[in-house]
Amino acid sequence: MKASKERALQRLQKYVFNPPAKLLAGAGVLPTTSLLETTGRRTGRPRRTPVGNGLEPQGETFWIVAEHGRGASWVRNIEANPHVRIKVGRRWRTGTAAPLPDDDPRARQRKLAELGLGKRITAASVRAWGTRLLTVRIDLDPAPSRAVARRSSRTAETNALERAAERLLPPNRRLIDDPYARFFVQRRLYKVLLASRPVALRALRWLDSRYPGLHAEVVLRARWVDELVEAGGFEQLVLLGAGYDSTALRHELPPGVRVFEVDSLHTQRVKRALLQKRRLESKAAIVHCPCDFEVDSPVGALEEAGFERERRSLIVWLGVSCYLALGAFRDTLRDAASLTARGGKLLLDYMDPDVIDGTTSKVGARPNGCRSAGSRTCSGSPSSRRQPS
Repeated sequence: MKASKERALQRLQKYVFNPPAKLLAGAGVLPTTSLLETTGRRTGRPRRTPVGNGLEPQGETFWIVAEHGRGASWVRNIEANPHVRIKVGRRWRTGTAAPLPDDDPRARQRKLAELGLGKRITAASVRAWGTRLLTVRIDLDPAPSRAVARRSSRTAETNALERAAERLLPPNRRLIDDPYARFFVQRRLYKVLLASRPVALRALRWLDSRYPGLHAEVVLRARWVDELVEAGGFEQLVLLGAGYDSTALRHELPPGVRVFEVDSLHTQRVKRALLQKRRLESKAAIVHCPCDFEVDSPVGALEEAGFERERRSLIVWLGVSCYLALGAFRDTLRDAASLTARGGKLLLDYMDPDVIDGTTSKVGARPNGCRSAGSRTCSGSPSSRRQPS
């Protein structure tokens, strides 16, 4: 009876539930589900199976509780070849998988369920469908240098687009006023959006309905930097993950203040080319420091460029940490703290781990992972925003 039940459930999963789950997980739009790729033990071809998102917050280990143990083809594939790929959200990671027959799968599920609502739902479904549970652990390889190290950052352009769109609002409703942001917008679609004020504002309203708070966070953190820069009290300004930042273009900094922009070499090259094309010059001395945060230390890049630790500095690290593996985040945070002399300031934002892996219980953060800056929460609806004070 148990064997026949297992075969019936496997057919139901294979032909009814797995195809749409595989499609959605492959597109990266099903946060509670990931896509596991094994190598077929007989064919040698890639085989993909939807599994529950068992990524630990540290980003180094992925856990799966197999409903049917060794009865699952993907488990037998792992026994033949432990090298796998796992897709979490829109990113593929490689790793080495191993079944753990001595591990208590129900205890493992309870531990995973503590990480968020999504994992609790996954654990409940596995218990309901499971016939002989088996824990599988995947030790993930270090995250490789992503596209940000090989080409100009798309995130930087998207942030420039949002700052440019903010300037289309009436002056008394703008949180920031960045007249240079539009020069960094290169994609044809983005340019079309900015060409028409009604279209751009309609797009902002759609963005707020689809990703609540995202636009407000982008412009509010830029406003936060503006206020600290205008307050002064520093001799060096460090922008970690500068992207297409326009601070040095928009602000009259005190004489002698140096601006250090730290980002990937390709993003910096594109930015400098765009500035040269528009014949734009910054109002302060800018030092460009190429750095890939996944593999490089910003300390070395900054000190080679002439950064002086003993001078009072304002260090800004915004919109970067959520894209890094936990180890890279900790290393960069430690480095940034070591650069902050007495009286200096370190400004950063972060995203809660359950927002990153899609298991958050926060309704507004579910569609894409709405970021949180510290403990601040904000609503980005243009129709409900307060005027800047």
